[in-house]
Amino acid sequence: MHTPNDHPPPARKRGKRVMLALLGATLLVLGAAGYALRGFFEEEFHLYYLHRGESPEARKSAAKALAGVGTPRLVPRLLTRYLEVLPGDAEAFNKEAKVQLPKLVAPPESESWHIEIAIWNIVYRGGSGTSRVLEALLRDPSAERRTFAARTLGLASVDLARTVRALEAALKDEDADVQEAAFVALGRVRNRLEGSNQHSETSQP
Repeated sequence: MHTPNDHPPPARKRGKRVMLALLGATLLVLGAAGYALRGFFEEEFHLYYLHRGESPEARKSAAKALAGVGTPRLVPRLLTRYLEVLPGDAEAFNKEAKVQLPKLVAPPESESWHIEIAIWNIVYRGGSGTSRVLEALLRDPSAERRTFAARTLGLASVDLARTVRALEAALKDEDADVQEAAFVALGRVRNRLEGSNQHSETSQP
């Protein structure tokens, strides 16, 4: 003989399934949030040692690790890091960065391996905001920084038409190295712009 409690009513079964589904969804959301936070703190950890590492080995290790966890959020800080390093630090940092960071896109054939190519691989993911940072650097008092900005814009520009105007202005710079970098970069950007326009024309019905 069956009692009323032998078989839970259908409504109670549905309630249990809904609760289990909600629990599963909550766990997924918490897991995703935890993974994102882990990436954030890992990135911050490596950035700290990139800036504050007491030895070249610590700084090189941080540069190597950032190749795997770096995000577009890093772009301005990597640029700042490059512009602020002391000569001795720059040598150690560049040596590791030029090996570890340029993993997304091969460098142009005519370019020597340098920090701007290493940064470019993250810069390119940074979008138009990074182009604005580099355009602002074209007006920096330091000729070295202006040269760096011109070279990197030639590699990493996103807003091509705007970059052409910025580099044309840089051709009138008082420093010969900046002029040369702007001239080379301008040729690259114009070629990319021309290729982009041709692609748009051929893709139109």
